Amino acid sequence: QREDVGVRIDKMSDGTTACGFAWTWTCNDLEGLRGTTFVELNDANEIVYVREIPEPLIKPGDATLELLKAVTAGAEPKVFDDDFVPRVPVNA
Repeated sequence: QREDVGVRIDKMSDGTTACGFAWTWTCNDLEGLRGTTFVELNDANEIVYVREIPEPLIKPGDATLELLKAVTAGAEPKVFDDDFVPRVPVNA
């Protein structure tokens, strides 16, 4: 029996030198791992950069919130003496 296994593209951006897309790994009617991929091309249309970001395999859910509450119980909030000054970057 053949299984239909592959990657389904859920969303895709378009660009002349770079694009990103969201994907889902599928097997028949089941959905598995999801993630995002970013690809950048140079002037010769060769791939020069790829970044793949899969979702975590283990999702602790509410356990994370309870852990953070336990770890920070009784902690004093940090007070900053200086006023916050928003800044805009001039180069990246």
